[in-house]
Amino acid sequence: IALIIGMLLIALFMVNSTIRLTVAARGEEINIMKYVGATNFYVRVPFFLEGLIIGIVGALLADVAIYFGYAAILEYFAANLAFVTLLNDPNLMMLIMLVLLVGGTLLGALGSNIAIKKYLKV
Repeated sequence: IALIIGMLLIALFMVNSTIRLTVAARGEEINIMKYVGATNFYVRVPFFLEGLIIGIVGALLADVAIYFGYAAILEYFAANLAFVTLLNDPNLMMLIMLVLLVGGTLLGALGSNIAIKKYLKV
């Protein structure tokens, strides 16, 4: 449980840092948008979507790694360590992958929302 919490905090920090750097890089553009009358919502949405996409892509990469990595581990254990049995349930694998996708998406959205509130003073 401690490892999972640590990984969640690291992922939140990574998304937060990425959005913060993006806000810093686009500071002049944000100021110009505000001067010509852009609403806070209009300024914040691209950063929120960026965090959401970062979360989705990260979750998809994790899903692919788990899917193919676990299959390779199953083959290795079946060939070399027959006395060790691993669970081979496709439904459970799909459930885990779905939970990772939803969790990654929510984590990306949460991290970007925190960064937007903290670093984007609009």
